[in-house]
Amino acid sequence: MPTSAPVLRLYYLPGSAAMAPHATLAASGLAYELVRVRRDGAEVEPAGYLELNPHGKVPTLVHGDFVLTESTAISAYVAALAPESGIGPERTPEGHARFHEWLAYLSTGLEAPLRRRMGAARMTTAADADGVAEAAAIAADAAFAWIGAQLADRPYLLGERLTAVDFHLMMYIRWGRRLDPPVWDRAPFDDYFRRVAEHPGAARMLAEQELVAS
Repeated sequence: MPTSAPVLRLYYLPGSAAMAPHATLAASGLAYELVRVRRDGAEVEPAGYLELNPHGKVPTLVHGDFVLTESTAISAYVAALAPESGIGPERTPEGHARFHEWLAYLSTGLEAPLRRRMGAARMTTAADADGVAEAAAIAADAAFAWIGAQLADRPYLLGERLTAVDFHLMMYIRWGRRLDPPVWDRAPFDDYFRRVAEHPGAARMLAEQELVAS
């Protein structure tokens, strides 16, 4: 009797860096399960989660015996599992390179300052928190301005077709709602955000995480 393929299991927190890989899973057409992680100080649930991800962070993907962390790696892995879904890169060396270039840039050039902006009070002393937050907001605004210029002549980051990369930018635009003005109120991100959020994969992710688009 043939054995069934292992189900993809995503460990997540609503609104966290798990949003993009969750949307990628939802768009892939693959079967998956969700496990919500809960943290209370040093306590992390479910029991045994720290054995999967010693950092206690989300997301984590489990696929049989294969355990993967980091949201960009998970999205790339899921896209590779479901090439027919169209959410992965073009099947050329250049297409793969561009796909991973965007994933890398978004996680370093955009996520990093957004995290500093949101977590300044935890990352430094109270006396320095305002300065750290302001510097991080300036860096995030500059990154968003550059990305916005790239979207001037195309609907999605890689051209005419939505890919998993766009789920990552959608996630960061949502995080950027705390900037002034909120990123999803800025052109071209206002139309872009709505367009990506209406994709069935993103819509399913938002419903399953019990989030609203804006």
